[in-house]
Parts: sequence; C-alpha cells; structure tokens
Amino acid sequence: MGVAGPWDYIVVGAGHNGLVAASILAANGASVLVVESRPTPGGEASGEPVGEAWYPRVAYALGLMPGRLASLLGVDLGAVASWPDPSWVVVVDGEEWLRWWRRPERLEAELAGLGVSRASWREAARLFEGFARCGESEGLLYTVEPPSLGEAADALDRCQPGLGEAVEKPWGSWAPSLLGGELAEALVYPPFYWEPGLVGLYFNMNLAVWGQPRRGFTLLAHTLERAARRLGAEVLYGARARLHYSRGRVDGVELPGGRIAGARRGVLLAASILCLPRLAPGEALDAHLSRGERRALEALASTDLSIDRVNLALAPKPEPPTRWRPPPIVAVESRTASGEAVYPTLHEPPRGGVHLVSFSGVLHGGLEELASELAGPGARLLWAERVDRRVLDSEYCNPTGNPNHIPMARPHLLDSRPLPGWGGYRTPIPGLYHAAASSHPGGQVTGIPGHNAAVRALLDAGVKPSHHLVPPPLLRRGAGRGWGLEA
Repeated sequence: MGVAGPWDYIVVGAGHNGLVAASILAANGASVLVVESRPTPGGEASGEPVGEAWYPRVAYALGLMPGRLASLLGVDLGAVASWPDPSWVVVVDGEEWLRWWRRPERLEAELAGLGVSRASWREAARLFEGFARCGESEGLLYTVEPPSLGEAADALDRCQPGLGEAVEKPWGSWAPSLLGGELAEALVYPPFYWEPGLVGLYFNMNLAVWGQPRRGFTLLAHTLERAARRLGAEVLYGARARLHYSRGRVDGVELPGGRIAGARRGVLLAASILCLPRLAPGEALDAHLSRGERRALEALASTDLSIDRVNLALAPKPEPPTRWRPPPIVAVESRTASGEAVYPTLHEPPRGGVHLVSFSGVLHGGLEELASELAGPGARLLWAERVDRRVLDSEYCNPTGNPNHIPMARPHLLDSRPLPGWGGYRTPIPGLYHAAASSHPGGQVTGIPGHNAAVRALLDAGVKPSHHLVPPPLLRRGAGRGWGLEA
C-alpha cells in the first residue's frame, strides 16, 4: 500500500478507539490513514492464538460499548461476544457468594438473599440506567467539550432528579446505603470507592452486565477494521510511527525507513497520552508543553497499577469453581488469588484440544496453584503467559499497565482528562489530538473517546459532520476554526 498522501488525518493506533475514530472521519468525507505498530488490529482489546484456540490477551470483557455507537459502526454486539446468564459470579474460598443475573426478577431475588431490598436495588438501577440515558442525551458521553464535574451534575440532575448528587458525591458515601457495603465494594475496584460517584456510575451504566468477547476480541477488532476500510480508511500494520513536527505543528508521521506520511488536517493519537513524550520530537514538547505539564506526564507514567495478567493453556477441559455452563466471568477471592477469570474456549467449539483461561487480578501464590484454583485439581498446565507492565509498555505503549491508561480519579476526569486544559481532545501541540482511554470519558472498550476526538478534529477543520452522535447543541457550540487548519 502506498502511504505518501498527504492524508486529511492520520490516526496513530489501531485499537478500538483508533478504528472508531478512523470510521467517523472517513464517513464524513476525510481521507484517513491508520498506523499501527503491531501486526493486527485491536490493541489491548485483541485476541491471540495458542494453536487453534484464541484468548483475550489483555482486555477480557465487553459491556460499555453503547448500542447506538455500535449500530452506527455496523457492529452487532450479540455476535462479537457471548452473554451468559448469570453474567458473573463471585466465589469466595470455593463457595459462590453472588450470582449476577441478567434477568431482573432473578437478580432481585439474589440480592434479597444478601439483604438488599427490591426498592433499594431498583433505585440503584435507576441511577445506573439514568446515567447512561442522560449521559447520552445531555452530552456527557458524546461531546467535544467535556464539562466540569459541577456542570455534569447540573445537567444530569435536570435530566433525572437525584442523579447529579450521585455523580458528585463519593461512591462510598451513598452506594453502601442502597446496596450494602459488600456489594457496593464488589461493583467498583477499590481505588474508585472514594472517588466521585461519576466513576462508579460510569463502570456500571450497563447494569453491571458483561459479555465475554468471542475469539478473544478478534471478532470485534476485525469488525471495526472492516468498518473503517469499508468507509475508505487505509490501515498500515507493523509500522512504529513518530510524530512529524514542522513549522510549529504536527503535520504527519515519520514511518520506518524515514518515510513521511503527511496529514493536512491533523493527527489523532489513539494510544495512551503517556506515550506523547516518546512519540513527539523534543522541540515540539519544549515549544508547547509547560514544565508542569511535562512533569505531570512523567509522574503519571511512573505509576504502576499492580495487577497480574496471566493467560493459561490447560488440559484437560477446565472445571471452573462455579456450576454454571457456559461459565460466567468468575471473580475469585481466596488465599491463592483475588481477581477475575474468563474461560474463552468453554464458550466456543473446542479447537485442538487446548483450553485457555485468562486471569486478571492479584496472585497470592504460584501459577500451578492458580491453575488448580481456576480449573480444578486435575488441571495440567501446558503454557503460561504473564502480561506484565513491561509487556504492556513495549507492545501497547501503556507504561503504567493501567487499563484506563491514567487513573479514573480526580484530577483526571471530565474536562481535566487527561490533564487540566486538555479536556477537549486537543493537545497543546497544534495539529495533534488525543483519542484513547486516557481521554474523556475514560477506559473500557467503549469507542467513545475515538468518536469524540474525530468529531472535534472535523469541527476544527471547518467540516460540519453528519455521521456522529454528538447532540446538535454541543456540536454548534464546539464549531469553529481550530488547530486543524493552522499553517
């Protein structure tokens, strides 16, 4: 494929956000090149093979991609993931403590057994559903100008009374009163417990129902790639690109061998914003980033999310510590491990006699103990892979190992995500946009950051986009000449 261009836009990274951004740009008439350093699409939301079987290497659950965005892109969420009932099960020391049913009446009965009244759960569900519905209609999710926390609370409260208070107050100050302390803790990761309720509502706006990606996210990744190509985007794999900076702006990327691919209107960084210092020339950083901004990026990149990501190949067929088949996501709490496991080969026809289990959490023991815990005492470990921080950094440009790239916490939320002043998907470097999990609204496999960044870039280029989901009032306020057309 020729890459000379110049293109209207170049997207760096063919993860789900990069491919969504490429589709939105191309659907609105732009010429687009996507450049990816790895040989396949999907980024951290992609699958890898062991023999004939596939497993999700990093991301392992699908649930927060909005149905409207999936439909816009031609993605059938029911086809790219399996959706067992129950969706997930918590197993404590070998005993099932909670089954999260997809059917409302069964879930209500389950929660009643934990002391959560029907009225309390329905109020919590009303907040979750209201956040998703009002977040779309009020421009909190689809936006080119993310609001402040106070502005978001006001808008959501106008849409559904009581929702604004739940967004502003810490999750741990109100969720336990509705759900009980143990269930409130089970619905959010510990670092989010005393963050604004916005974070807990965001991660549960799907009513905590999670699907397991088919063929280890490979189906979703290739579906998104086909959508981008069908709309006219080109995708170049196996090319580690650096940003090309000339005459005060980013105007393309430098490819291996010194080739330059030009971008007339802008470059979208669909990898972690923490990659910016290694991808941008020093003169660009010196000219446009303050000393405080550079220090903030360095400090964030030095943090470490201490999560073990382990993929296991086993024989014979695993026996998960739950009686449900096909197995839901299994959250285990024991002396061996604390985390979540998925069983991709138990949701698809067996291939080659190898079974795979993927675990994400904290190990308290060795891999043989983990295999026995997750697959039964007769499990025989054939192969194991640990995807640690070094792997995530070198292969996915994620130096922290955080699935959200940077914390979903103050001061990195809404209009301050990834940093104060960067919330509108523009970096301080003219011509360069950010479009990844480190962008608003944050992590998980949603595609929303890619969508929003693409719309932002189009507006800055003077294009009135038609293929998008940003509410019209926000689109009008966000219109105007911007960096995309600067010389």
